[in-house]
Amino acid sequence: KYIFRFPKFDAVAQKLRIEHKLLRFLQDRLPVLTPNPQFFSENPRGGPSPFLGYERIQGVSLDTIDLHQDERLEIANQLGAFLHSLHSIPVAEVEVACDLTPDAHGDLEDLEEKLKVIAKHLPHDIAEGCEKVLSEMSRKPQTSEAYALVHRDVYDGNVLVGHPRTVVRAVIDWNDAAILDPAWDFVDLYAGGSDEQFWHKLIMAYGEQNPRGLEERVRYFAFAGNISGRAREIPHGWHREDAPIKRR
Repeated sequence: KYIFRFPKFDAVAQKLRIEHKLLRFLQDRLPVLTPNPQFFSENPRGGPSPFLGYERIQGVSLDTIDLHQDERLEIANQLGAFLHSLHSIPVAEVEVACDLTPDAHGDLEDLEEKLKVIAKHLPHDIAEGCEKVLSEMSRKPQTSEAYALVHRDVYDGNVLVGHPRTVVRAVIDWNDAAILDPAWDFVDLYAGGSDEQFWHKLIMAYGEQNPRGLEERVRYFAFAGNISGRAREIPHGWHREDAPIKRR
């Protein structure tokens, strides 16, 4: 009935504190449910170990079911409306209530250095192709000047549907929420293989006035996030033979 979360590291503990404030702040502000914190406590003995508890939201995640195309389009319509509502929340209110501040970089910092680190662990012929990637990075699209509260991990596994299965009940896992360019919330939906119809329906429901500009930013952020993720994996045992790149 309940989900309890216990962080293991200082950085995660601080994110959990922010998430607790954010989830309380979001109640009744969105067209879908979010976890509603009912238990929160710091470690009475001190140290980086608060815990957070909330009632499990009934539903199944989208990544566990197969939907027909018309059902996927209904989901896209609801996700677009959800993201519109989320990104319309005044940032100033979020900053005060949740201890969040705008993040000017996201995963965009030091991309060139991160790519060089990855290249050292790639087969030599593939590593040479990194020079082309570096040139692509120089064509960074213009980011949005209007930052918003973003979930930053909107993908099928964090979207719960009920009965019927085309009704989005909740969006869960707000641990990575931040104040960023709103395009970040479309990255996982775009990279997850959404087709043209799904993307069009999503953007129409969202009400985006510059679809092409949004898509350019989403593509770039997806690229940047992948580079940063791979660079983080290397210290934990990602080696040349594990490189997820297929020769063509």
